[in-house]
Amino acid sequence: IYTHREIAKQLNTKFQATFKGHSDTEILLAAFEAWGIDKTLQNINGMFALTLWDKKTRILHCARDRIGKKPLYIGWAKNTLILGSELKALRAHPDFIPQINQTALDNYLQNGYIEAPNCIYENIWHLPPAYKINLNLQSLKAGENLTHKMHSYWSASKTIEKQNLSTQPESTIIKDFNTLLTICVKDRMISDVPLGAFLSGGIDSATITALMQKNHATPIKTYTIGFEDKHYNEAPYAAQIAAHLKTDHHEHICTAQDAINLIPKLPDICDEPFADISTIPTYLVSQFAKNDVTVALSGDGGDEMLGGYTRHTQAPRIWNATQKTPLFLRKIIANTIYHLSKHTHDQHALKLNKAAQILPLRSQEEIYTHLLTEGLNTNYN
Repeated sequence: IYTHREIAKQLNTKFQATFKGHSDTEILLAAFEAWGIDKTLQNINGMFALTLWDKKTRILHCARDRIGKKPLYIGWAKNTLILGSELKALRAHPDFIPQINQTALDNYLQNGYIEAPNCIYENIWHLPPAYKINLNLQSLKAGENLTHKMHSYWSASKTIEKQNLSTQPESTIIKDFNTLLTICVKDRMISDVPLGAFLSGGIDSATITALMQKNHATPIKTYTIGFEDKHYNEAPYAAQIAAHLKTDHHEHICTAQDAINLIPKLPDICDEPFADISTIPTYLVSQFAKNDVTVALSGDGGDEMLGGYTRHTQAPRIWNATQKTPLFLRKIIANTIYHLSKHTHDQHALKLNKAAQILPLRSQEEIYTHLLTEGLNTNYN
């Protein structure tokens, strides 16, 4: 809980609360006692998956952080309620039945990951980000579906609407973003274990590392993995950034065999199917950094938060260009392209085929979903 020190001050001022140590867990428990579940969840800022047993009301409360950094699985092993932050913990129960959830499997094959509250196993659910669940164990029926008991306690879209960003000048937004990002980085640097950063050579990780170094008296430990194939090797760029920022930089070149050796371990590492090849370099750099540090900051999430993927702007542009042509005519054009290019495999034909896949789509949303699932980031003119 990044804001636990501020919360401790508030609790001390208003309720004269005292603490034996500096643990965020101790402070969080005091906040629940003073404010209750709902107000505490609104006030805390951090990454967490938590469960709280209220012995007076005999209600079990579970909650997950706003963005979903920490997982929380809950469900049934026959008649026993089980929960944990990893599926490995649930599978360890002697009554657990590892039956595949077909809906979740369909979800995975379409999106490349399994979206909460679905889980790869039947009768197990993944609590969504910014959700809580309150379970009265006296009235809870063994084996019942728990999704209807899950409720959102925070909304990203509603929070954004309150900001009224469209009415603010760009310079103000940039200044405020810089201030907030600096605060976020400082909060995450509060640690009682060795701290470092993953530096890939890209804009996102370079920005985080720069802010870390700016707010740290000694050189930050940075970690990069490179690859033998120059087309995928960003290590030289990371080294240049590290030299500019004067960090304590560490670099490790991975071989193809390193990646091959890791693949059999991925199902155990990820718990659920997860079709993202970045899992391999992420694990390798984590393994490398673990030699020196316990906590590492990274630039993950920058593209999602700041619109770094081109499909966000491609979808409306493509729809505006194609909707003027009647659907039946777009289908004829698409079929014609398929027929003319089916025996051709050059780059021009491949681009035409990609365009033909989009022509029959009926809305901007369908185009966006297609770009998302197909991973097409080509500019269509």
